[in-house]
Amino acid sequence: MGKWAVKFSESFDQDVWNIYALDSQDSLLIETRNPETESLDYYSVSLSTLHITHLPIDNPPWFSQVVYVNSELLLIQEYDENLNPDKSSLTLFSVAKGSILWRKADLRFEGRQENSFVCSDLENNRVSVDIRQGSVIATKPGETSNSGGIEIPVHYMEGTDYFNEIANYLNDQREITPVRAIDYLEGNDFIVFSYYTKGGRELALHLIAMNGSGNIGLEEILGKDLKGIADPPFLFYKQNLIFVKEKRHFFVYALPKE
Repeated sequence: MGKWAVKFSESFDQDVWNIYALDSQDSLLIETRNPETESLDYYSVSLSTLHITHLPIDNPPWFSQVVYVNSELLLIQEYDENLNPDKSSLTLFSVAKGSILWRKADLRFEGRQENSFVCSDLENNRVSVDIRQGSVIATKPGETSNSGGIEIPVHYMEGTDYFNEIANYLNDQREITPVRAIDYLEGNDFIVFSYYTKGGRELALHLIAMNGSGNIGLEEILGKDLKGIADPPFLFYKQNLIFVKEKRHFFVYALPKE
């Protein structure tokens, strides 16, 4: 297995806040934010065409999170300024036009069925909401399926057995002393992990990707002068390693072939 090669990269004028997988698509949704201005933007990235598109959604709510997205629809769950999960509402946007298709108050998203979203109300009653119309069509919905496919690393805090095992390897092989946390992900033919080192009062975040035999194919510094730790520092999606450097520089690396 050779070196990991950059498949796609993009730099943004705001911090990358979240990364989501589009349902049944070979694409990702990137959410960027500026806490000072409370501005928020969404971008769709196709991993097959390597094309990036800014979604024309004007002024999405700051206290919100994406709970579902595909190539046509973006569902946002909005909270009050106290982030009270019992006081949430749902808004469905058109990805192409950025327009609001419907808004429903006092609902929490749970999952998707073929033509509906399954939600719970303030009394924790489960209801089924028609995707296109936003109307309640059932009061006893069945099982749901959630989009995903993104693999996240296991997070090991300093002092745990697995942290110590990886820390000992880094110390023995490279005279590196990691601190705070290590994030680790292993597949059939790859190992990726990130770790923090301390310089003065600040932290630096490092990433290493290697093949199953332990040969390093990629080594990066994801951040310097950090006040705290990130979770997760990297993702894995459809044979692609995904991470952000210095908060704004987005990278996709393809898993090397044998």
